[in-house]
Parts: sequence; C-alpha cells; structure tokens
Amino acid sequence: MRKIIKFLAIVFLSSGLQAGLMAQSNSYSGNLSGNMEIDFQHYTPDAKIGADTVREKIGFQSFANLIYRNKNLEAGLRYEVFAPPLQGIDADFQGHGIAHRYLTYRHDLIEITAGHFYEQFGSGLTLRSYNEWALGYDNAIDGVRIKLKPVKGITIKGLVGKHRNYWRNSPGTIRGVDGEIYTNQLLPFLKDKKTKIILGGSFVSRFQEDKSISYKIPENVGTYAGRAKIIHGGLRFKGEYAHKINDPSSINNFIYKPGKALLLEGTYSKRGYGLTVTAKRIDNMSFKSDYNATGIPMDINFLPSLSVQSTYELANIYPYATQPTGEMGIQGSFYYMFKRNSTLGGKYGTRFTIDYTRIQDIEREAPTDTTYVGEPGTMGYDSDFFQWSSLTFFENLNIGFDKKINSDWKLHLEYASITYDPLIKGDQGADKVNAHLGIADIEYSLKMRQSIRLELEHIFTDQENMHEDDFSAGDWAMALVEYNVKDYFFAVKDLYNYRNPSPGISDIHYFNVAAGVTKGPNRIAISYGRQREGINCVGGVCRPEPAANGLKITITSNF
Repeated sequence: MRKIIKFLAIVFLSSGLQAGLMAQSNSYSGNLSGNMEIDFQHYTPDAKIGADTVREKIGFQSFANLIYRNKNLEAGLRYEVFAPPLQGIDADFQGHGIAHRYLTYRHDLIEITAGHFYEQFGSGLTLRSYNEWALGYDNAIDGVRIKLKPVKGITIKGLVGKHRNYWRNSPGTIRGVDGEIYTNQLLPFLKDKKTKIILGGSFVSRFQEDKSISYKIPENVGTYAGRAKIIHGGLRFKGEYAHKINDPSSINNFIYKPGKALLLEGTYSKRGYGLTVTAKRIDNMSFKSDYNATGIPMDINFLPSLSVQSTYELANIYPYATQPTGEMGIQGSFYYMFKRNSTLGGKYGTRFTIDYTRIQDIEREAPTDTTYVGEPGTMGYDSDFFQWSSLTFFENLNIGFDKKINSDWKLHLEYASITYDPLIKGDQGADKVNAHLGIADIEYSLKMRQSIRLELEHIFTDQENMHEDDFSAGDWAMALVEYNVKDYFFAVKDLYNYRNPSPGISDIHYFNVAAGVTKGPNRIAISYGRQREGINCVGGVCRPEPAANGLKITITSNF
C-alpha cells in the first residue's frame, strides 16, 4: 500500500507542478506534459474456468510519464509500480521505481539522447526497441544515441547501450549504426521526379562474455541489412534483407547456423480501391541481448507478423505468433469501395475487403556434420532459401463488408476461415484447428449523442486430438450490447464455450459487465466478470493470459 501511496503522490505533485508552471507562462518558456495509467484487478477463484486461487487477491500496476521541453532540450522519466503485476504479466516486474529516464538535445544537424530510448532501424529486422504496456513488454535501450543530418536527404543514427531487463540491464551490450538516403532530396536532378527512391542500411552487434561450459559462444555477434523503398504515384514497393552471423542460443538450441530474413511488400492504390501483397522468409533470426534468454524479454530485432490484426474477440482466439527459428509467409489484402448511389454502394457507399494469409515452416535437412536436424553444437541444418515446407503453421481467409445503411444504422459483416497449428505456441502433439468465424456488428445512432451497438460472433472449430484442459477448444459464441450516451458507455457481454471435448469444461458462460466515462483526456473503465484463458498478441509478439474472474479498473490520463 505504501508503494501505491508513493506513486499517487508523485502523480499529484507532477500535476501541481504543471499548474504552477502554466501560471508563470509569461516568464517561463518550457512545457511539461505527460500521461499515466492505473490497472487494478481483484481476483476471485473460479475452478470452472481454470482461474486458480492466487496468493495476492489484488493485482496493481501503473505508470506515469513526465516530459519536459524547453527549446532544444527535452527530458523525461517514467515511474512504474507493479504491486504485484496483473496475472499474465511476468512476475519479475514486481517492484517500483524510475524505469525510464532520458535527456535529449536537438539541433538542425544533430540530436543526442542519453538514458533510455526507443529506436527502430528500417523494418526492425536488425533492431527495434519499443514498449507495449498491455503485453508487459519493454526492451528500451539504456545508453547513448546520436542522430545526424549532415546534408538534406541523409540521416545517420548511431547507438550503444544495454536492454532493459525488468529492473536490471541485459548482460549483452548493443551497438548499432543506421543510414538512410532520400535520393530525391540529395540529388537536385531527381527533386521533381514522380518516382521517389529511399535507400537504407544498418549494422547491429551484440557483445556478451562467453560463460558457457558446454559450447564456445561467439562474444561478438553482428547482423546487417539493406533496404529500399520506391514510390511512383499509387504504386509503392519496399524490401529489406537481413543477415546474422552464427548466434548459438537457448532459442535455436545452440546451433551455429547463420540467420537470414527477407521482407517484401508491394502496394497499389487508387481512389476507391487498393491492393497490398507482402511476403517474408525468416530463418534462425532470433537475436537477443542475452544468448541464454527465452520468451519475449531482450529482443534486439523485430520479426513482423503477416496475420490480420483484429479488434474482435473471437478473431483473436487463435492468434499467430512469429516463429523466429523459421517460417515463410505471404499475405494479400484488397479493398474496394462501391461508389455512392450505385447498385451495391447505395446512398453512402459500401466497403468490401478481403485478406489472405498463409504461413508455413521452412524446409530443413540435416547438414553433413551431424545425423539429425537441429543438433546443438553443429550447423543445425541446411535449408533451401526458396523451399517451402509442407507444414502449414497458419492460414487465414478474411472477408469484410462495411455498410452505412442510412444516417442512423451502420453494419459490419465479417467471415474468416482459419487453419491454426498449436505447434506455434509450443503445444506438441495436438492436431490442427480448422475454424470458421462469423461476425455481425450493428450500430444504431440515437439523438442527443446516444448510440446502441450489438456485436454477435460465432466460431465453429474442428480438432480431433488435443490436450486435456484446453479452455480454447470447442465452439464459441459471443454477444455484446453496448450503450453510449455522451461521455459514458455501458456494456454487457456473454462469451459462451460449448462442445469443448475436454471433460468438465464445456458449456461455460463468461459473463462480463463494463462501464466507463471519458472526460477530455481522462478515461475510467470498470468491468466485472470472467476472462477466458488465452494468448494475447500484438504484432506477432504474444504472451499467455490466464483465466480470471473478478473486478478490473483501468484509469488513463493525459496532461
């Protein structure tokens, strides 16, 4: 409780400080801003959904960001409290303190940051540091970063530091440099050309002392990448290729095979329609600032997912997690707007979307120095760069339909066909899931800033062999009614799991009621009820969420 009181005192003090600074604005040129969030949950044991009794019945976590700006200077800090973390967030976050602090100086030529910072080179294949509070993910780099713009059209970045590892720093040191050239700004004869070309490249290395007693671990591991982006009217193309030298680690079972990654994307759009095609290949590209690390902490690079990101609950019941040890995939997205006053467009027009994703394993063969694929201490395997494996990790066909019927009614319809292999979450021996999902989202607007929204979802599944106590198996139906009036909302939801083949966990209702209010930059949301066990994913990075029952409160504020 003392930790919580201390945190709230800091927040109130910062708010008072901001008010005082604003009152003296005539003689003070700086600016203080920030944001905060409080997440509170009370847990009630519920054996029927697998919500076990927890030692501490309350989970509490919160942060407050303070950012001060004055001319060329910017300074910031973030205070965090985990007392303890919510269920599903790693218990190593337990504690409180200043988790993020930095000082930045900016000028036309140079920008220097000392302290914690987030950075991304290109698509992130060599380096990406970022924060995702909902996942309990923060791989901020604690060190020094320099950005240079020596001439118009050229940007150079350099950095050195260590990852945040909960309340410590990573054992490995990260060093990186990135350069980007905007040719149309650099070369005068290309300035007015319709075709725009941007070229870039990066190099990132990790130094970590070899303390292994079983293998000889390279103390310096480097990865490099080249990228290009070409824009011509509505046609866009971008591609990036990355290569990593041998990096035996806990993720790849200590093999010495180099890593490779290729990401290609092409887009064509005109008024009323657009098409995007993306392809990727990843082979042994896990890159962490600790070769012994597993899970999501201390990732140096980022391997993007091709799966469609959805806000609907049952669309995320079988999420895809990127496989850093190897995968090949392709995704195509197409949308078309039927014109207003046409047969299919009606008075307000109609939007039609279709997305297709297919992700498979890469083909592997035992190398000449071993008898089986992936033997630790060897090259691990040979793999043809363009050879697809017959093992399909994930396949998704998604069709969407958005229609504004009149000034009061809006309709969204969606169908998805999903093939999902539990192997991607480490579930050995379970058969693939074949699922069909239907969604109807209907909204009716009333007078006086009021609206009613009805959301209906249903997913049919087919899975013959599965592990016991799988709370995601079977068929699911969901109904939600939401009422909005001015700044307030009220919602009632029932998520129903039936035909689950696991004994004793079929025909379960996950009731939940929620309410909230938004006033300017402040929002309070309260919910009570059951939460299903599952996987929470953002951009292909996933963490498991245990089943829970109880009260949850979230408060967010910006100032």
